[in-house]
Amino acid sequence: MNGVTDRTVKARRWLCLGLLVGVCWTLCVPAQGQDISCGAPPRAKPKRIKGGESFPPLPLPVTPLRRTERKRAPAPPVLIGKLAYGEKRTGNYEDGTPYDYLDWKSDPADAQSLLRFACPKLGIQYKFQVVQPDKFSWDPAQTPILYLTGHQRLETPAWVHDSVRDYVFRGGTVIADACCGSAAFVDGVTEFIKGVFPHRRLAPLPQEHPLFHCFFDVDEVTFQEGTVVERKAPPEILGIEVGCRAAVLFSRYDLSCGWDGHVHDSGPRIEPHDAMRLGTNLLSYILSYQSLGRFLATTKRYHEEGTQPGADAFVFGQLIHQGDWDPDPSAVANLLKAVNGNTAIDVTFVRRNVEATNAALFEAPFLYMTGHHEFTFSELEVENLRTYLLSGGFLLADACCGRTGFDRTFRNEISQVLAGRTLQPIPLDDPIYSCLYKIDQVRYVQQAEPAPPRLLGIKLDGYYAVVYSPDDLGNGWEGEEHPYVEGVAAEDSLRLGMNAIMYALTH
Repeated sequence: MNGVTDRTVKARRWLCLGLLVGVCWTLCVPAQGQDISCGAPPRAKPKRIKGGESFPPLPLPVTPLRRTERKRAPAPPVLIGKLAYGEKRTGNYEDGTPYDYLDWKSDPADAQSLLRFACPKLGIQYKFQVVQPDKFSWDPAQTPILYLTGHQRLETPAWVHDSVRDYVFRGGTVIADACCGSAAFVDGVTEFIKGVFPHRRLAPLPQEHPLFHCFFDVDEVTFQEGTVVERKAPPEILGIEVGCRAAVLFSRYDLSCGWDGHVHDSGPRIEPHDAMRLGTNLLSYILSYQSLGRFLATTKRYHEEGTQPGADAFVFGQLIHQGDWDPDPSAVANLLKAVNGNTAIDVTFVRRNVEATNAALFEAPFLYMTGHHEFTFSELEVENLRTYLLSGGFLLADACCGRTGFDRTFRNEISQVLAGRTLQPIPLDDPIYSCLYKIDQVRYVQQAEPAPPRLLGIKLDGYYAVVYSPDDLGNGWEGEEHPYVEGVAAEDSLRLGMNAIMYALTH
């Protein structure tokens, strides 16, 4: 019996050893043709097993039994939809080993890792999900961010262009990232974005843009070529703006590998720690501008817009220029409505969008100009605007969101228009501060206490022909919150705007 028992024990030991070797071989040797990626797969979902619960009470003397069951916590809402696109790519390594992979899955845990880093800092709870173009709802209310990444040239059906355009104009945001700084992906996404938004400017966001300061102050990041530090410099994110919202955000330098927690020996990228900080700012900025995105999806129109002006009509012209000339599409409608509702003047206002190269410019006694970015007046525009102002026209301008690009350019261009005259502070005792409302203090959105208004102007023949606010006015006219801007609060911006119109009517 002892001999039989010993043989049985030995057999069992050899069987266990064989099973262990088989399991180790399975775990350590990759399967032929398996998916490849830059990083590790996403973390598995927690199993959340809770024990110690009993069945409902049973009649004595039966003893209740214990059980252990899985508990599902409420799922957080989706913030990021990672777009699954393209065909599976197959090939062979140099040693002949076959592979297959999906390019959009190059960094499988990037979005999840970014959320795991950012959510506790922002005090939010969100998740990501993979979305298929033909099954995606394209509803920003359900999925606020559409995320594109990969190495290969982006190729999508034509109908996806229309869906992306509609998604953005309804308030959604697109983030695109060139994994490993791939030149093919950069070229493909650039062409894709310009095809979807042919009349909008894709350009680097200025360093003053709130995206770089809304949570972390990211004034400088470490750029790497592979694992080698190349330089330290201000970050670069390309953007397309819809109104005052950067609605398409594109990084030509790899962020996703940093979010996924690794780097490679080649490829232009941003160092992982800085990539995480910049990614956190991306999420913070997008969430802050969700309400404005939904607001901009429905543009208000002034009720007289589109009608032919009568003999007694006051034409309010908005100047079309080289830059983003209409970032607050509902602002003028609200301002003109406020004038009609708060004054007793019997004037019919008609809004017109006019170009300085067109004779229609001289039909508008009042001209409004705004924007975020640099611009340049052509020689013809300079000549026509000079004639317009010297003939009694009035120009009101403001730097949308308080941007320095427009501010710097407007000061220079208006000086050229008026042959060297420069903008000067308008004193508080000037009629422009009292012709309708008495204004000696205004509230600024970034200041706790009221302060004097900071209007500037140029006088011609004893009255102001040009009035300029380096602080935003149009955002306040819209009446919708614009986070992180330098501007006059809504009520006071309307008062300043109405005073400017009354000043133009009476002078």
